[in-house]
Amino acid sequence: MNVEKVIFWNRVYCCVLSVSWFLAGLGCFWARTQVDVVYETSAQMFEASGIEKGQLGLMYGLIGLLSFVLVILNLILVFAPRTKIWWAAHLFNLVMGVLKCCCIPVAVPLIIFWVRPEVQRAFENGSSQSEQV
Repeated sequence: MNVEKVIFWNRVYCCVLSVSWFLAGLGCFWARTQVDVVYETSAQMFEASGIEKGQLGLMYGLIGLLSFVLVILNLILVFAPRTKIWWAAHLFNLVMGVLKCCCIPVAVPLIIFWVRPEVQRAFENGSSQSEQV
C-alpha cells in the first residue's frame, strides 16, 4: 500500500475516534444530569457495589472530561507534523485502539501497514505529502 494512503487512512481513523469520543463524552455529561434516574433504576446494583449518587455523578463527569481530552488528542494527531515522535504517537494511538473491541478490525491492519519501513522513513525525513516514498 502507498505510504500516503496509509497516512490518509490513519488520519481518517483519528477523526472517527474523535467523533466517537465526543459522543461518549456527551453521553457521560447527559447521564450526569440524569444521575438520579440512573441511580434509582439500578439502585440494587449500585448499593451492592457501594456506590452512592454523588460518586456516580463524579464518575460520569470524570469520564466525560477524559473523553473530551481524547477528542483533542486525536485531532492533534490529524494535523501533527511528520517527525519520529509523532510517528510513535500515532502508533501508540493505534495500539490503544486495539484495546477497544470495535476498533480491532481497523486498528490491526493499520498497525501492520504503519510499522512498515516506508512509513517510518516518511516520518524520519519529515517529508511532505507531495513527496512519495
